[in-house]
Amino acid sequence: MESEDATIKAQEEGEFKNISDTRQPSIARTGDEASRLNAAEGEMVGPAISLKVSPGDRIKMQVFAKYTDGGKDYSGVVDNISSALTNSYTTGLVEAQKQIIGNALAGVPRLFFTPTSTVPRAYLNYMFFNKYMVYDQSRSGFKPITGSAATAFQELYLETLIEEEGFLYIYVANESSESVDVFFDDLKITHIGSTVKSNTDYYLFGLTIAGLSGESAGTNPNKYLYNGKELQDDKFGGVSFAMYDYGARMYDPCDW
Repeated sequence: MESEDATIKAQEEGEFKNISDTRQPSIARTGDEASRLNAAEGEMVGPAISLKVSPGDRIKMQVFAKYTDGGKDYSGVVDNISSALTNSYTTGLVEAQKQIIGNALAGVPRLFFTPTSTVPRAYLNYMFFNKYMVYDQSRSGFKPITGSAATAFQELYLETLIEEEGFLYIYVANESSESVDVFFDDLKITHIGSTVKSNTDYYLFGLTIAGLSGESAGTNPNKYLYNGKELQDDKFGGVSFAMYDYGARMYDPCDW
């Protein structure tokens, strides 16, 4: 992280959450600052970002981490990580949206394996939510630090291919209940957009399956859908008449 260059500093804090709260002029890989996390002191979640993703998108995640080894037993984990994640992820959302995400995060298993007790429980993480903000554990993942991060900055790298429209929340965290400083620096997220701009799935007679269909952000709506026919979805008197133009007649996919 940078502290001297005001432009770079503003850009970092504009793109990622939690940077201003956790950045310190301490151990750093590049620049003169890093994100210092110590869960015992209330700093569990570090730099984070939320991305809108579409099927076919590829997301690459990279960060470097180091910790100050105190020779402690790090098998304990803080109890309020879900609250910390909720507060971090829901900044700017209305209360109802916060409640939905909070309920989802409360059911997220913190860890899916038993870590070694000699290494802090610190990770690069990503969580996938579909477009209805339902958390999907099977499409989420994490990368833990290892003992090599005690002596030098260790690279943590993850990559995922998006299969469904939704949101990806990427963050770094230190969940160890024991007091230990973990430093994260040079978090880099690469979002490679899909060449597929839209996909539409249908029921037997042409009604769209909403949960399996979607469009990439910024894509102009495709009107030629079922059987290649143009969808006429103009509104008359506030009522939408979504019908396909078959030339000699109009076809209503709901009229079955």
